[in-house]
Amino acid sequence: MNVRLEGNRIPASALALGAAGLLPFAAAALAQYVRLPGLAPAFGLQVGIVYGAIILSFLGGIRWGTAIGPYASNRQALEFSTSVLGSLAGLAAVCMPELLGIGLLISG
Repeated sequence: MNVRLEGNRIPASALALGAAGLLPFAAAALAQYVRLPGLAPAFGLQVGIVYGAIILSFLGGIRWGTAIGPYASNRQALEFSTSVLGSLAGLAAVCMPELLGIGLLISG
């Protein structure tokens, strides 16, 4: 099963894993409104923020990998520098009050 996206195909495994990556976010949000076994609202919120920080850090790692590409050295330095911002923002989000942390993760 492939899904078309602007003329390119997304492999079924990538689509399934990408969709599965949304489950922790959905569970964290759902835990705020519905009592889920083993996921109290406060813990669910913490799990959602930590998972968001991990995903933001992962995306920074992708930027790091693309920075290795054929860029001029000044552009490459900028790409490497910006690639660590996701990890730093994720760490800050985990240390902030919940609403501020969520806002930072969303903006990231």
